[in-house]
Amino acid sequence: MTEARIVPLSPTITTPAIQYKVSMPHPESHLFEVSLSVKIEQLTSSLLQTSKKLDLKMPVWTPGSYLVREYAKHLQDFCAYSENERPLPWQKLSKNHWQIETLGVSEVIVQYSFSTVSERLYTLIFR
Repeated sequence: MTEARIVPLSPTITTPAIQYKVSMPHPESHLFEVSLSVKIEQLTSSLLQTSKKLDLKMPVWTPGSYLVREYAKHLQDFCAYSENERPLPWQKLSKNHWQIETLGVSEVIVQYSFSTVSERLYTLIFR
């Protein structure tokens, strides 16, 4: 038999170190707008290459699928900045790997758009 019960949230729960916000303000554009907030002081050392750089990687596959999907190729308008809206230097190290210089800030915010229009669908519509 399955049992369900309500468990009260602990007052010690804090804001997660990593939070995503995803929106699609203009559905006709087929673009999702993604905002990623990373609280640097809450991260484990495994996520930080050094105290000055943050590495972010996007998967190239989907569980259960044996095809390489390369989702990063649908990413547009990547930018990184601090909690005070100061732009942070970043570089794309590979097709799915970005490195951001944290410059001692407490929070890194990354924003990008993600296109939901696949090349195959685009070819079918516009050819």
